[in-house]
Amino acid sequence: MTRIITWGAHAARLAEPLRAAGRDVTGVEGRVAAESAALTDEVGVLLADAALTAEVAAVRAARADQGLPALRWIALGDEVEAEVALAAGADWAVPPWPRLVARAVTSAFDAVRRERDLMGTHRDTFFALSLDMFCIADFQGYFKHLNPAWSALGWSFEELQAKPFLDFVHPEDVQPTLDIMGKLTTSDFATISFENRYRCKDGTYRWLLWSSRTNHGAARPEDRFYFAVARDITERKAREAELRLQTERLARSNAELEQFAHIASHDLQEPLRMVGSYVRLLEKRYRGQLDDQADKYIHFAADGAQRMQALISDLLAFARVGAEASTPAVVEADEICRRVLDDLGATLMESAARVTAEQLPSVRVDPAQLRQVFLNLIGNAVKFHRAEAPPRVHVAAILEAGHAHFTVADNGIGIDAQNYQRIFELFQRLHGRTEYPGTGLGLAIVKKIVERHRGRIWVDSTPGEGTTFHFTLPV
Repeated sequence: MTRIITWGAHAARLAEPLRAAGRDVTGVEGRVAAESAALTDEVGVLLADAALTAEVAAVRAARADQGLPALRWIALGDEVEAEVALAAGADWAVPPWPRLVARAVTSAFDAVRRERDLMGTHRDTFFALSLDMFCIADFQGYFKHLNPAWSALGWSFEELQAKPFLDFVHPEDVQPTLDIMGKLTTSDFATISFENRYRCKDGTYRWLLWSSRTNHGAARPEDRFYFAVARDITERKAREAELRLQTERLARSNAELEQFAHIASHDLQEPLRMVGSYVRLLEKRYRGQLDDQADKYIHFAADGAQRMQALISDLLAFARVGAEASTPAVVEADEICRRVLDDLGATLMESAARVTAEQLPSVRVDPAQLRQVFLNLIGNAVKFHRAEAPPRVHVAAILEAGHAHFTVADNGIGIDAQNYQRIFELFQRLHGRTEYPGTGLGLAIVKKIVERHRGRIWVDSTPGEGTTFHFTLPV
């Protein structure tokens, strides 16, 4: 950083005296030439006329954009011009007199030297302390500066600097790395992040995450460098690979489990229907002909077969959520809810239930599965009512960011907060079968349907007052 650029009429007249004093001086004319000359680390001082304030500001900004140290500006002009230049950021402003200019140049280079030494100290300290790998490489592909973190690969600095850095890159990653280098050296990309594998001295490879940029606009080729920092992400890559493997295994396991449940439930139905039919035939034909104990046994067998049929039917419905689901489409939730209320007409009449529903929005779902959700939630709201109050159910929905938020509220027996999660698990019942019939699968089916559509479901409740089920679906 020992070169001076002279720019402007006053500065041009002072170029020769400065050269005679042993200074390295480059004279330029025009902003383009000044900017080209300034984009090198060897230039430290700009001796330019104060009248060029706007042009000098542009040149200094271009230099800063390339990550080069600040260019010290000595402005030449009269007292008025000097004040304007100082206000615009000039470091010194002096009349164009050789002796005063020589003093200013000496002060400027002293400041440049102090700044360079301080920056070097800070850079070396920063390099030494960082756990990440810092490097500077030339455009010929060789490392020029490395920090101690590179020792983690097992190579010495001399070994790393003796070969092109691409020699350490995994063969499969060489071309992608070359593509990135091309972008860095031929375009205006500021900083590019990428990943590749680097070979260690023991022959193994480590995954590195890079962030890199260049000063490709420097005037001289020898002044152009890659500046990069790399972080070892090998362990993260291993965790990601293991997570992908576990996800694939889980997906296969879930698919096999759904297929098994579907097949098992379907294949069990026929023999169970036969058992149930013969038990009911025994009950009808021999009731009262045997003793009371025999009648009781036959009744237990018939009741067990009926409950098993209901359980298998619900298990089959649970398996079908994923196995036989159709592609989601935009449907009118309002229309589906009305059909469900028609289907529940007899049940609503028997229990003196009143169900009200607001205008519901269109959602993107499997229509058969949305029907199942409404059927289970409204059916549960009617079933779990208080003896002293007829069931009252209200269905509503509001549109939120990207989805519809549905609520099904009732005035039933309520649910304890400790059971909010349990009720959505398979075969979980909070009450005996004599109190409230069922298999414990209804809410598990609802949860699976909602989550299949990337929604979520939760519950709020006050025991003895009522329950509100919330669920979201995409619009």
